[in-house]
Amino acid sequence: MIGRLPRPDKQSGTRARFLTGTYACPFLERCLPALTLGGSMRIYTGGIATETNTFSPLPTGLADYDVWRAGDETGGEEFHCTATRVFMEMAADRGWELVFSLQAFAQPAGLTVRSAYEQLRVELLDGLERAAPCDIILLPLHGAMVAEGYDDCETDILQRVRAVVGADTVVAVLL
Repeated sequence: MIGRLPRPDKQSGTRARFLTGTYACPFLERCLPALTLGGSMRIYTGGIATETNTFSPLPTGLADYDVWRAGDETGGEEFHCTATRVFMEMAADRGWELVFSLQAFAQPAGLTVRSAYEQLRVELLDGLERAAPCDIILLPLHGAMVAEGYDDCETDILQRVRAVVGADTVVAVLL
């Protein structure tokens, strides 16, 4: 089940407890107060993102994706996913465990080749299964990805994630 969580009560100071440092992440600001007011958390993050132009004749293959895997995300400027960097910083600041699996990004082009999408999706889901159990799943996706045979990749990913983690785990998506 995907749903919206209530905004934190600004007057009670909940917002201040979750937003420290030099950045604010409305995505996490909305999710985390509903989960915990302290203590440890295990958070899984990973995603596949591209903006598909269904009219483009240029397919998006596996070689068109920049892919970062566990261990790559701490290296240099090349790691592009700002959301994942923010998740990592917030988790580290709070002493939470963040399990990073895979972040794949391709520049906008045509449909993603079916085998490329399925290979990346399997890797993302395998990482989730190895990380379980988790308190929250954070998925920076895009919202406009189409692959051969999959008209809505984000929905496909979310349905499969939900099948892995069950109905009680919070799954949050950044589009």
